[in-house]
Amino acid sequence: WFLGVGGGMTVIDISTGGESESAPDIIARWDVPWTVEGQDRMGELLVVSELGRGPDGALERGPHLHLFRLPEDGNYGGLLSPFASMNLTSRIDAILHVKLYQHTGGDLWAL
Repeated sequence: WFLGVGGGMTVIDISTGGESESAPDIIARWDVPWTVEGQDRMGELLVVSELGRGPDGALERGPHLHLFRLPEDGNYGGLLSPFASMNLTSRIDAILHVKLYQHTGGDLWAL
């Protein structure tokens, strides 16, 4: 997958080469106007962070985390859509990266 500034997320297939070496096949797209950046994946769970802050200061929406289920078989369908989004504005002013962590047999955390 590829995250774009001000453009959401695109899943591309780099194994086939697409129509040409410089244009791999696009498998799925999450098209949003927000700046998204940090991400991590554990199994079928993908977490993506929405910054909440840009070079000119705070962004209108504030920081968010978005959770996706990405089938390991790669069958995403044409569009991606998060199954949950969390507004973190009341807790932090910005987020750049996120890391999933799970202690053996314990809860799953997004750090």
